[in-house]
Amino acid sequence: MSDYNIKRTAAFAMCLAAIFGATALSYGVKSNKYEQNIISYHENSLSTLISSTQEMQQGLKNMQYGTNGVSLATSAARVWSASQMAKSSLSALPLNEAHLMQYEKLLNQAGDYALSIMSGASGGNKISQDNITALKSISESLDKVNEIVILAKEKADAGDLSYGGIIYSANVP
Repeated sequence: MSDYNIKRTAAFAMCLAAIFGATALSYGVKSNKYEQNIISYHENSLSTLISSTQEMQQGLKNMQYGTNGVSLATSAARVWSASQMAKSSLSALPLNEAHLMQYEKLLNQAGDYALSIMSGASGGNKISQDNITALKSISESLDKVNEIVILAKEKADAGDLSYGGIIYSANVP
């Protein structure tokens, strides 16, 4: 092989290596940006879940003391709306199926119960003692879930827990 062919082959191989290196670097940067976007999305979803469950808890407490139709219906609508927002945020988190179903079931029950009370309040019904007992029970369950979620967020913010592992070990009452 002549010196010209050797130089030409070496130059081609170096160009090819440079192209492959630049492509790998480009995809590495894009991958890192994508990973950061996913983490930001999970952080936002977790924060929204926390604020929604806190809003649900406040609405449930207001429902226990709101005896007239308008304030009761308003509080119930607030709980139902917050439950829908919480379910949406929950679906964006990387949870395993069993925990997702447990959390979603609790959020559905709270929202549906608030919706049924809102319907009754619109018809002029007042809240009964049984309703108050059920609202307290739902509020206590939400309180436990919120504690778990806040703890998970604190661990994730501190770097002790990845967003891929959020709430896997938690149990919903």
